[in-house]
Amino acid sequence: MSQETKPKSRSRIKFIKYLIAACLMVGAILYLFFGPTAVRQWINPKKARAHKAELNKIFSGYPEFKHVEAVEFTGEGGCIMVKGWLEDQYSANRLRNIVIDSKPPLKVIYLLHENKTDRLLKIISEDK
Repeated sequence: MSQETKPKSRSRIKFIKYLIAACLMVGAILYLFFGPTAVRQWINPKKARAHKAELNKIFSGYPEFKHVEAVEFTGEGGCIMVKGWLEDQYSANRLRNIVIDSKPPLKVIYLLHENKTDRLLKIISEDK
């Protein structure tokens, strides 16, 4: 009787090993696409490149944003950076609302300076 149960227990152990291996492979693939990895660093800048052209076209329609541009940024796993010089905090808030209305596909980081004082204008980054 013990000889009959040995093949069953060996096949169960083999099945459990394959199951664990499959779970580890699925976990690794999920981490590649959803974790902070090179795959995400490769996909997100493509999205940023596509959306930055749209943002820069929008900015060109406003004279107060002539020194502002959107660029692709590799920080944060790939995102959009809006950088440049503005007159005041009101313009920065207006710019932020315009960017939000464009529905960016990625996180947006702002690096905006005030023209007169060269101080950094405060804007909270938009998460996606």
